[in-house]
Amino acid sequence: MQDPLLCKRIERVTETTSKEEIEHLVEAIRSSGAIEKSEQVATDYLNKAARILDEFGNRKEVKPLRQIIKMLDKRDY
Repeated sequence: MQDPLLCKRIERVTETTSKEEIEHLVEAIRSSGAIEKSEQVATDYLNKAARILDEFGNRKEVKPLRQIIKMLDKRDY
């Protein structure tokens, strides 16, 4: 996360933090671009994993790993 002030606000969250403050933080996180950035990083790692699996060809052991990559790529939050 690029915003140090937002990071500090997140670090101060405890079980006593008000629902209103949590809602403000969630909105700040959504508008910060951090979610999109993390999704891109995850996609980059999945693509890297797929390229590594390509080195093993069509071996039967690789198939379940490819299925895991596809499942992770399709997940929605």
